[in-house]
Amino acid sequence: DDTAFRTRMKALLGSRADSVTEVSDGRSALRALNERRPDLVLLDLHLPAPDGAAILAHMRRDDALRDVPVVMVTSAEVDGVLRATLEASAVVLDKAHLSPDLVLAAAAAATQLVRRAR
Repeated sequence: DDTAFRTRMKALLGSRADSVTEVSDGRSALRALNERRPDLVLLDLHLPAPDGAAILAHMRRDDALRDVPVVMVTSAEVDGVLRATLEASAVVLDKAHLSPDLVLAAAAAATQLVRRAR
């Protein structure tokens, strides 16, 4: 939902992907997921409704999206049950400490995570 963050991530991923789709809210994210199955989702936990956790849950229930790797980013402190729930099917990163190498490593880790879950 953060324009500057989306611009930064699009520049990073755009040089490594055939296409990058960006959205500013949860409804648009769900619509984009249903229009075209992505190879990777970079998802903000605090996306306007529905939030990133709800979108991740939707993806894991949907047969067509279940095995799409997800990197969840947030600027909020995430711990306890929420962190455990998210990390069961996504890689969680602190938005304040992102670097290109970290995002790419997280994408690779998220891919391995969904492969193990198959």
